[in-house]
Amino acid sequence: MKQNNFFQLGSVNGIEEVVNLVKKLDIRVVMYNTYDVITKPDRTGVNPQTIQVLNELASQGISNFVVSNASALKTKLMSKYGGPDGLVEGKNIVKFRTAGGLLSDYVAEKYPGGGKYHTFCRLNEPVFTPHGWENTEDEHMAKFIYIGITQWYNPVTGKWEDMLNGEKFEPRLRELAELDLPFVVANGGDEFAIENGVHVYRQGSAIKYLKSLGVKNIIHFAKPGKALYESAMKGLDVRPEQVLYVGDTIPVDGKFIIENGGHFACIRWGDSGKRAREMGISIEEFAARYGYPQTIFL
Repeated sequence: MKQNNFFQLGSVNGIEEVVNLVKKLDIRVVMYNTYDVITKPDRTGVNPQTIQVLNELASQGISNFVVSNASALKTKLMSKYGGPDGLVEGKNIVKFRTAGGLLSDYVAEKYPGGGKYHTFCRLNEPVFTPHGWENTEDEHMAKFIYIGITQWYNPVTGKWEDMLNGEKFEPRLRELAELDLPFVVANGGDEFAIENGVHVYRQGSAIKYLKSLGVKNIIHFAKPGKALYESAMKGLDVRPEQVLYVGDTIPVDGKFIIENGGHFACIRWGDSGKRAREMGISIEEFAARYGYPQTIFL
């Protein structure tokens, strides 16, 4: 049985198996999801086997990129997963890109000079602060609405909690939509996310609802996404078929990279693996149903 980590692929030498896959496909660039691929399953740190593979591929001239859907700046995640035994830019990885970081840079360019913004739901990290922005509780003073982590603050427990649907969110979204302000969001690719085996309402759910209201001014960056992909590939002379993307969601990660001419390797224990088990089918059948039977499984 395969172990619950990235590079133990059912072989005695999982590292060699990955290196051979890269050689077989003539891969020059490998892109990795952060969570559940680079990290340990509990996300408390990096998977040491992953770091071994990054080091081995980097020594052979392969460009490793790590991308994250996190609504956070790169510095926050690197403080957790970087260091001598983790991710090191310029050594075992070329770049680390987060959706939150790209969104922050985009806002700085589109709205120079800073100002005030209003956060819908939970503010995970003030990603716009480096560019002179300040969060305000008064949406009428804001230049844009930032969709934070879609959790509801329960005054009884004093905690932020996940919700299974939009019952507590969508009335407030309707009010904010009437202001005719831009909505900006990172990590807005998935309509729902699976947390502890349960589908919960996430930023993508909010985006879908806003679009149903006719809101058109929505700025969002998500992993993998064109902006994140182009940011990583900038300056590299590689063909699309020389890119391998390692992720866990076939309808998102797989769809993007395959439709852009690259290869997709899906880890079995991630999001799509969980969804396949819920449906009572194999992950191979799951990939075929979505139209991506060429997916490689790790």
